[in-house]
This record gives sequence, structure tokens and C-alpha cells, in this order.
Amino acid sequence: MSAPPENLSTIAEIASDYADTPLIAYMPNLSWWDEVQIDLYLDAFKELLLPQTTVLVGNHSSLWRWLLPDWSSERAPGARDIAKAAGELGVPYTLVTGIARPDQFIDNVLSSPQAVLGTESFERFEAVFTGAGDTLSAALAALLASGTGLEEAFTEALSYLDRCLDGGFRPGMGHVLPDRLFWAQPDNDENADTEATPTLLTPYTAPHDTQH
Repeated sequence: MSAPPENLSTIAEIASDYADTPLIAYMPNLSWWDEVQIDLYLDAFKELLLPQTTVLVGNHSSLWRWLLPDWSSERAPGARDIAKAAGELGVPYTLVTGIARPDQFIDNVLSSPQAVLGTESFERFEAVFTGAGDTLSAALAALLASGTGLEEAFTEALSYLDRCLDGGFRPGMGHVLPDRLFWAQPDNDENADTEATPTLLTPYTAPHDTQH
């Protein structure tokens, strides 16, 4: 992305034409950029996108550093602390991922400035992924667009992400990529004759029939 602020300006302009459509905004880890690029991107994101954002999605550490840079308490900020900071910038809901726990699990929390709306815990994968946050944000946006309620969409999107990560693959020597098409893979117990026969692949369907 050669000109992040300009790109964000275009997205914000389009979003403003559809004010009644929920906007899901994902803040990625930008640590691989230089500081000037990061500052320009964050300022543009805060000024142009956050006032229109319905749900802000991001990793706990990334959102903490961005929204609460002067946090001085000995305890780490919780999801609601981050949601309050986002709320001051116009964001009604925040989905905070990757909140570390003492065991091998991490918490993912949906919160408003007033209350925690949902918490989902998953076992930590011993791998470094690229594209996990993008996958979660896209799934959440698709579910909301299909009419699923926010709290239900939060739970289902995380369940989908967990299965994508479980089937993740490393195409080269770098990070692992989520397998977003895990539902299209043949079952392990299919016999050779069945595998040799072309079949129409059916997308994964959640228990309440919301299709990803």
C-alpha cells in the first residue's frame, strides 16, 4: 500500500454513502512499517474511519498501544477499557482478540463502552499466522450482512476462524495461512473410490444454517 491515508480516505468516502450499512474496521499489526508510515496510517484511520465504524476489530496488544498509549496501571487494560477508548472516537463496539491467559488459551471479547457482550476462549496455536484478523473481520462482516445478530455473528465468526487456523498451511518458509476453504476438503474417512468420483462441494454450514 503506497499511500495508506489516501486509500483510507477513499474507503471512508464510499462508507459515508452507505451510512446505514455496518462498517467493520480491522486494525492490523503495523510493526513492519517505519514510524512515519505508521503514524500517517493511524491518524487517517482515527480521523476518517473510526467515526463511521460499527465494530473495530484488532489484537489486544495492537489496540492497547494505539488507543491507550498512556496506560499507566500495573494491570493490562481489559477489553472494556479498550472499548471505552474506542467509544470516545465514535465506535460503539470493539472486538478484542488474543487476550493472553495464564494457561494455553486466549480470550476474544466483544465489548461496548458500557459492558462486555461476549467472550470466546480458544486454545493457543503453536504457530504464527498471517491473515487471521482479516479472516475474522471478513467473516463477521459477511454474517452481519446476512442478517445475523451481532453477538451471534461474533461467536460464529470466531468458530469459523478457529477451524480455518486449525487447517492452516505454510506455502513456503514464512508464516502459516488460515485455510478459509477447509469446508471444501474431503473427509479423511472417504474411501479411494469416493475420492475419485467428482462431487459438488457443499460449503460449511453452521448449526443455525448461516452459510459462510
